[in-house]
Amino acid sequence: MSRNGEQWSAVLECNNIVRQRLMTWELLLYQLVDGNCRSDKRLLAILARVLDVIEDDVERICAIEETGPFRYGEEKFPRVRLLVEELWREHSGLRAQVQRVRMELGAAPLPKAELVGRALHSAGMELAQSIRKHIRRNEEELIPALVSPPPPIAETAEPGGPLAAG
Repeated sequence: MSRNGEQWSAVLECNNIVRQRLMTWELLLYQLVDGNCRSDKRLLAILARVLDVIEDDVERICAIEETGPFRYGEEKFPRVRLLVEELWREHSGLRAQVQRVRMELGAAPLPKAELVGRALHSAGMELAQSIRKHIRRNEEELIPALVSPPPPIAETAEPGGPLAAG
């Protein structure tokens, strides 16, 4: 298997792990707003640990993508350059969202602070949605673009344009 193939395998494996962790994260967030937990402090401690793991996962995915597939795509496939730039910007956004959730989590230890709990729930759910969207874009847009050949020039030339003149 090529080095690039190994990197994509690592990304896909990490994506699957992250999806499972996001389900746990969301269940914990629902418990926070539903009040189904006997100890808010215990739930917040668990949320903090899960957020640490998710942050590590985000950093791992970003590092793999930024040093491998993104660079490969930019160098070998100019047609995906804009997509790679968008995905690269998403990395910054994901990192910022993790920090925003961490701030909400830091504000949450107030006893039964319903508004803080709702803000943490909202920020946490947005983070999960953003991570899922990024994973989906990599798997459905970038990977196929890097493994499929570009369309033939004749199909992309405009009628009557310089390539059509014969």
